[in-house]
Amino acid sequence: MERKKEEEMSDDDDIHSNTGSVNSIGRSRRWSLREAALSLSKSLSGGDEDERKRDEEEEELQLQWAAIERLPTYNRLRTSLFFQHQHVVEEGEKQGRVPVDVGRLGPIERHLFIESMIKHIEKDNMTLLQKQRRRIDRVNVKQPTIEVRYKNLCVEAECEVVQGKPLPTLLNSLMSTISVQTTIPV
Repeated sequence: MERKKEEEMSDDDDIHSNTGSVNSIGRSRRWSLREAALSLSKSLSGGDEDERKRDEEEEELQLQWAAIERLPTYNRLRTSLFFQHQHVVEEGEKQGRVPVDVGRLGPIERHLFIESMIKHIEKDNMTLLQKQRRRIDRVNVKQPTIEVRYKNLCVEAECEVVQGKPLPTLLNSLMSTISVQTTIPV
């Protein structure tokens, strides 16, 4: 009877050891499949180190903005991320964006901050207008048009540049007439 129990226990041990080896084989296969998929995705994307670095920087920037959003309202309004230039960075610190109280900026930092904010205004406006145009086109909204009709009307206009002012205003027309009369030799 004891012999049967010993055989059953040894059979159980064999089953557990076989199960363990099957599990480890399954894990190693899954692991190798993950590695293969990861290496395949890296090779397809070119394994671009710059892209990975950009993603990390963008993620860090989002984390910093999330930290600013958790501040109390008054502090949140006065805090922004300021790019730390290389000459400002102390040894051991990495170059990047740091949260700064805007009210405590010195004149040079304030000037740099304002320059960085208005640097790409035209580009920002153009992208905003392009986004609006795409949205309007996507939903097929027709823009209102104004049509003005006159009967028996003929309009002619001449535009001269007077001292760098090409707009045909009454004042510019008067200045043009005066400048032409004063330059005519008698």
